[in-house]
Amino acid sequence: MTNLKLLIDSDYSSEQGKELLLNLVNQKIDFINKALFMEFLYSNKKNKSSEQRVKELKQLKQEIIADFEANPSKKVQVEASLSYRFLED
Repeated sequence: MTNLKLLIDSDYSSEQGKELLLNLVNQKIDFINKALFMEFLYSNKKNKSSEQRVKELKQLKQEIIADFEANPSKKVQVEASLSYRFLED
């Protein structure tokens, strides 16, 4: 398993932290939306669980925005647990 802790963990200004977190959420939303679009093109079916995940991520995005609006001048520490491993087939 490879640990990607150094990728994100750090202290940021409020603006930098907000930008980092919103970019992560937006990238995940875009990733899921592309997969949903491709799945719909090939199977003409909707994936309800992925659509629900996009809704949850959009809600998370609004929560992040509200948190940073309430704390516009505070530094923020971002900590993440991010790793990957290859699974057996």
